[in-house]
Amino acid sequence: FNTHFAKEPIRDAFAAFRADKKKLFDYNMALMTNGVFFLPTHAQALSTAHSKADIEKLFNETEAFARHHNKS
Repeated sequence: FNTHFAKEPIRDAFAAFRADKKKLFDYNMALMTNGVFFLPTHAQALSTAHSKADIEKLFNETEAFARHHNKS
């Protein structure tokens, strides 16, 4: 899956290109700082090797980021 911070629905590559790349970088850095690692700007993946706790950590850190960066 991919994460985009956009003001419009992502329906094509052009909309994805217009998404906020700085906010994506900040999101990835926040995740890494808090123990969740995805290669920045690359597709992310979940697998059966991830535990429920791993996935909950991702969701919790994503929610924390959203709460603190919800301007724009």
